[in-house]
This record gives sequence, structure tokens and C-alpha cells, in this order.
Amino acid sequence: MFKEGISNLNGRKIYIEKVCPNLYTIEIIDEIIFSKKSEIQKIDIIRSKRWGISLYIDHKIQFSTVDEHIYHEILVHPALLIHPNPQKILIIGGGDGGALREVLKHNTVKNVILVDIDKNIIDLVEKYIPSVPQTSFRDPRVKIVIMDGRKYIEESEDKYDVIIVDVTDPSGPSSLLYTFEFYKYISDKLKKNGVMVTHSLGLYFYTKYVSQIYYTVSEVFKYTALAKIFVPSFWDEWTYTIASNDIDINSIDEEIIDKRYAKRSINTNFYSSKIHSSLFKISKYYWKMLENMKRVSYDKNPIMIES
Repeated sequence: MFKEGISNLNGRKIYIEKVCPNLYTIEIIDEIIFSKKSEIQKIDIIRSKRWGISLYIDHKIQFSTVDEHIYHEILVHPALLIHPNPQKILIIGGGDGGALREVLKHNTVKNVILVDIDKNIIDLVEKYIPSVPQTSFRDPRVKIVIMDGRKYIEESEDKYDVIIVDVTDPSGPSSLLYTFEFYKYISDKLKKNGVMVTHSLGLYFYTKYVSQIYYTVSEVFKYTALAKIFVPSFWDEWTYTIASNDIDINSIDEEIIDKRYAKRSINTNFYSSKIHSSLFKISKYYWKMLENMKRVSYDKNPIMIES
């Protein structure tokens, strides 16, 4: 209906993003910082009064500097605090460095592997939006691998305490990063007490896909939980599916989370151990919808966001 991306309206540069079928947003651009197609994907970096600097991949927002800390902190800290002693971490995707920055705040962490398919994202964020990764790419605990995340997890012989999946939304090849087979590979690569977390889209606009991701993960792992938080630049309550084969995520005492948070001396802007349990409170209205839309995603028939 509308051409997504950079356009013109009444002499002003604007950015058009499709939030979901039949709903678009228009953002007035103050500055086009970067706009180019890499070998893999279209990358836009723009500045606006409302959102600061925003990164778009294939016309979908990845973060904005005004609220990226909300998304990244909730992606990382609940999962790492659920684990009693996270030392070895794998991040699949996350080339913007936001999740990596948060992981490195845990003083238990000794080794992090970040696997991203497009080195351009790492280079561009370091050049144009260094406030997001800060110094994380140069931390001696970090190893960066430029490779397809699915291929890496299939071939890796290492095991990890926590695996974080921070990839683009399921469309095209990225759909294979949301399937039963993919999560089974992840399950097999976790150590004892291992924890996995993946972002799982917006609860209101993408309820069907949240359901499919959550129940697909549930088919693989013994324990699964769904967390949510409102991210303004995403226009929705964003969800995170957290899973483990050894730790009952929903039964961890809040006092334990408090103690781990304090002991690890984590400095956060949004997350705190005091809000931890509230992240997992989903209304019965949504749980009923999620249950009614239940479907497991397989490689042969993966989740695919409607265009």
C-alpha cells in the first residue's frame, strides 16, 4: 500500500514503517545518517526529534537511542539472573552491541561469543551510534564471529550457560531462527542449568507469532516463561521467551534475584530486581488468545510474518 523506508511528504524527508498489516507509522527525519543495501539487507540509520538515532534493517526498526536500553536490558538481565553463575554466553544476532553491553555488566561473565551474519551492522553502529555498544566490541572477554547464526549453532561443539537470540523478525531466511529444529540445537548446546532467551515480537500486534514462538520453544524445553515490557519505539508490549531444561523460571524466589542483582553490581537504567516478577505477568485475556493460536513452527513450515 505504501512504500516503506525513506520517502518525501510536503517537502520533508520521512520514514515509513509498516508496524503490521494495515498499520503504518510516519516519522519526520531530521537527518539521514546512512542508507545503503549491504550484500544481505537494507540498512538505514536516521535521526529524528522523537526517537533520537534509529537503526532500521529491511525497513523494520531495530532500536532507537531514546529507549533501546529498555529492550536490551529486559532481553538480557532476567535470563542471566535466572542462571546462578553465568560465565559463558552465546549471542546469536545482536550485531548492534546492545545485548552484548548488558551481558558484560555481569561480573560472573568470562567469555562471550557474538555471532552475526552482517559485519556492516557492527561497523556502522561503532561509527555512527557508539553510545549503544560503548566499548563492548573491544572487551577482551568477547569474540565476534561473522557467520549465519543457524549454521554456527549447528556446527558448534561448545556448550554455554546462557544463549541469547537477538535476530531480525521472522521473514525470509530468518524464519529458520524461530523453529523447533533451531531451538533443539540451542537446547543441546546448553550446559547444566542453561538458560535461553529469544525476543518474540509484540504482544498486541503480533499475538499469533508470539504464540507460535512461545509454544515452539515449549515443545523443546522443560520450563518456559513469557516476559513482556512496553517499548515505545516498537509501539507495543515486546515479549521475550525464556526457557531452561533445569530451572523452573516461574518459581525462582524474588529474594534470590535481589541477591544476585546486588552481588553482581549491575548498573542498569530501566531493569531492576524489583520489577523482575512483574515482567512475567500476562493477563488471562492474552493467555487465552495465545492458547487459541498455538502452533509449532518447523523448518518445513516456519513462522513467517505476513507482508
